[in-house]
Amino acid sequence: MGLIRTEFSRTNLTDANFQGAALARVNFAFAKLSRANFDAADLSNADFTGADLTDADLTGANTMGADFTNAILRGTKGMQRE
Repeated sequence: MGLIRTEFSRTNLTDANFQGAALARVNFAFAKLSRANFDAADLSNADFTGADLTDADLTGANTMGADFTNAILRGTKGMQRE
């Protein structure tokens, strides 16, 4: 699945399955992404500013350049924190 540069800001994507998806430069700003599955997804340069990623799965995801400013990361799996 490829959704490069798609606009998902302020949407409710609770429990969404983006496993293995190409999501480079996607805008998820202020989206509700609780329990979303991003396993092995390409999230490079995606915008997660203020997004709720509670209990989301980012195991194996490419998050290089992604912006997690003020994102809620409580219980997020696979999140590599700098």
